[in-house]
Amino acid sequence: MGGEACMKIDRLQYILEVAKWGSITLAAEKLHVTQSALSQAISSVEAELGHMIFVRSRKGVELTLFGQKIIQKANDVIFQYQELKTEANQWNQPLSGELKIASIPGIMPILVKVLTSLKENYPNINIEIIEKGSQEIVQDLLNNQFLIGLINVYENQLHHKELTFQHYIHGRVKICINKNSPLTRIKTLTLDQIVHQTLVIYNDETLLWFVKKIEEKYGDLQILFKTNNIDAIRIALNRDLVVTLALEHSLKYEPTLLNGENISTYVDNVDIPQIQFGVIQHKGRPLPPIYEKFLEKFKIELQNINFEGYII
Repeated sequence: MGGEACMKIDRLQYILEVAKWGSITLAAEKLHVTQSALSQAISSVEAELGHMIFVRSRKGVELTLFGQKIIQKANDVIFQYQELKTEANQWNQPLSGELKIASIPGIMPILVKVLTSLKENYPNINIEIIEKGSQEIVQDLLNNQFLIGLINVYENQLHHKELTFQHYIHGRVKICINKNSPLTRIKTLTLDQIVHQTLVIYNDETLLWFVKKIEEKYGDLQILFKTNNIDAIRIALNRDLVVTLALEHSLKYEPTLLNGENISTYVDNVDIPQIQFGVIQHKGRPLPPIYEKFLEKFKIELQNINFEGYII
């Protein structure tokens, strides 16, 4: 079957050459085949399609009306076939080049793990990670600064038809408290109980959006400080000074926040949609092989983590 498919591609190329030169003799010379073989190939395609493609004239050969109809389609097939071969050749080469990823902060531990493994398998790649907020990553993709970004999506904020988002996982915001906190005696925590606590907030775009939503309903929260330092939050929690908020999937990737001294639980009765996490890229723009390999490994690593929100 493979040989037959290859011959059909060759026959289409023969037809294009004859149409180009208007002569079986010239086309045969350019293709380095005999005139007899070329004529037989054309007759075979005409028999398969059930219509004449060429007619002989005093000038040589000319396309029939049917031939004029299909010549562009034959061109398209040849072009697609060449693209297919180019893609296959790229995958056959040792992976190399630049892998530049924009990512939200919360998944850095798993991202570093995947990229370390990737570098071990493909030492010729150059890796760069840029840590940004989701909305900034979206704008950077629109400005062609990156090929992919790992982001959180909330409130249906993606309205760019140039981009496409692949949803990997979803989850809710959880509250983290010290295991000795009086709050642990409450079976189901609600926002009414949280808003009276002193909080420290990780300075993350998604969490700040969540805090804003709470404050719109309950007024200003008692926030001790905001920080990008996980250790500072952990110390405050360990001393039972504060509570903090964290994305459900981030706790899976950064489990050290819950180091035996602290626990996490859901906040019930929150009328805020779940937060989605996934990859964003340009719609209809193929990724280089090294990016495809990264996403393949990244999705496998996500699946290996026990998390109920995975939809991959």
